Amino acid sequence: MILSLPIVHSQIEKASNPDFQNKLRILRGQVEVYVGFYLIFGIFFGVSSLLGIMLYWQMVRMRYMMSPVVQETFRKVHEDINLALMYPFVPGFMRATYFFFSNWLSRMGDPKK
Repeated sequence: MILSLPIVHSQIEKASNPDFQNKLRILRGQVEVYVGFYLIFGIFFGVSSLLGIMLYWQMVRMRYMMSPVVQETFRKVHEDINLALMYPFVPGFMRATYFFFSNWLSRMGDPKK
């Protein structure tokens, strides 16, 4: 019935393509990381709670150890933040604070340390 429709058949073929599946994996990793940042900023606006953030980031931490896609997404976010912090009008204490926390968080997510 519904599976015999041509549009459903074309979508199933599209979803079975390995390139498309890889794009979806990348998108999933990016969404997981960016939702975590949304939750952090959301605490200032009353959208999220501290307990929810802690639980979510523990899940992301486990995903970071297992998923190269999530690791690559964190690398990209780190590069983007570093680029933004290199502007001359950014105060030095903001750079130092970010570098301190990024080093601390990277040690937490590294299973070897």
